[in-house]
Amino acid sequence: MQRLSRFGKTLASIVLAGMSLMPIKAKADEILYDDFSSKSFDLNKWNLRVDTEGQPLMEEYGIEEEHFHTAQKTPADRRVYIVPKHTFKAGESFEYDVNVISREGNYGNIVILNGRFDYARMGAVGYNNGPQTIDELGVSHVKIDFTPDYLILSELGPSGNFVSNQVFFQQRGEEYELYIGSFTGHNGTAHIDYDNFVLTTPSSAFIRGDANQDNEIDISDPLRILNHLYASYPTKCQDSLDINDDGKLDTTDAVYLLEYLFRNGNTIPEPFQSRGKDNTPDNLSCDLNLIP
Repeated sequence: MQRLSRFGKTLASIVLAGMSLMPIKAKADEILYDDFSSKSFDLNKWNLRVDTEGQPLMEEYGIEEEHFHTAQKTPADRRVYIVPKHTFKAGESFEYDVNVISREGNYGNIVILNGRFDYARMGAVGYNNGPQTIDELGVSHVKIDFTPDYLILSELGPSGNFVSNQVFFQQRGEEYELYIGSFTGHNGTAHIDYDNFVLTTPSSAFIRGDANQDNEIDISDPLRILNHLYASYPTKCQDSLDINDDGKLDTTDAVYLLEYLFRNGNTIPEPFQSRGKDNTPDNLSCDLNLIP
């Protein structure tokens, strides 16, 4: 078993005694998928569909100003869905804004997961066939997180109300397709618009120094390295702990990071502050989709 060096003990004791530093914020690996600023429906990014039940499209749908507009003014069973031309995988997330301008009766801003194994309808108001959406007028923010075994659907409403649901699948899947859009039932009308779609794809991209994967580099990270070395704390990404990029995990990594944070030490090798891949050949692994 490795022994903590005297220098490492000294630095750790200084920090634990109360030395502080503003954390370095790491940039998340986010991609603006579409904000409709082109004022056109990009067929390279989207398909337009009804759902598998085959109801007709709504009376109004398409790009209006810089958002995707949907509306059904007369009560009827109607659907309209935009489907990203992206195959979603475990570890990814997709988020967007939904603006409920008016609604009456049965309606929904629905996400339908149409993967290899399961079909799930979510966010319908007036039906008890899935997780319920926030039934408020105004702009809500929806986030969809994918895991190997379930989907997490979260929504922050205009009044600050927050809901989060886990949707489990009957069989384990690796790839998923989303239908995102509007629904009205036989007695329903709705005017719902969509905008600001953001895709996050972490996969094996990592930030060197962000040992605890909280998108910040601060004192908690060298402590996490030490806990991994001496207390068997698990890690999803060994590369993020290899601070000096020598292909090994040892006490020098914690010391290197402490020196950088508190003694203006050497710059941390890339990828640093924004996600990237390790270009140095070694035997260390990184899979941020794993649950350690």
